[in-house]
Amino acid sequence: MLALFGLKTDSLRLYASRAPELEASIDLRARRDQIQAMLLAETNRLEHVRHESVTKSLKEHIEVLRQGLTVLETTIAAHIQASKELARKADLMRTLKSIGPGTATVLLAYMPELGAFSRAGAASMAGVAPFDDESGKTSLPRHVEAGRAAVRKALYMAALTAIRYNPIMKSFAEKLRRKGKPAKVVITAVMRKLIVTLNAMLRTGEPWSHAKTA
Repeated sequence: MLALFGLKTDSLRLYASRAPELEASIDLRARRDQIQAMLLAETNRLEHVRHESVTKSLKEHIEVLRQGLTVLETTIAAHIQASKELARKADLMRTLKSIGPGTATVLLAYMPELGAFSRAGAASMAGVAPFDDESGKTSLPRHVEAGRAAVRKALYMAALTAIRYNPIMKSFAEKLRRKGKPAKVVITAVMRKLIVTLNAMLRTGEPWSHAKTA
């Protein structure tokens, strides 16, 4: 059935392997996040142990992880700068106030298609698109779901920064608050606005239009 579907569907796109520099970005960022998770776990364990030997072991491992994290972050930055395309995208994204190098590297690794989506597609892939929750006569508040967890986490932190320091996003958030929207809804709306804006910037190749005034 799959073979027949393929033969009769002209709009199917052939699989295209990722560019080597993109594959490397994904591997490097994934390893960086793994080490970060291990570091957090070991730090949490350190708070609950009393035995001197265990404490010593944890502290030594934490230091090794911290050094490894620093090395990887340096390697990731160098890798992006060594690629003309990745560097262009990272620099372009960072013209949007509140998007720092960390968020840019997350998007390059975990959402490399950014710039090729529609507005709704970008929000949906990032997991910040609102979906209706209805069944029969029951109608619950709209909610977000699915998407790419690492991207959503990075956007959450970027949104918190944007609400405080990006005048355009701050104004947008204040309008939502005046309408009585809960804090969680406001943050999600800013996350959605950020990813949609970034998608448009990468699609057109134009920096954030408010970069000079923000």
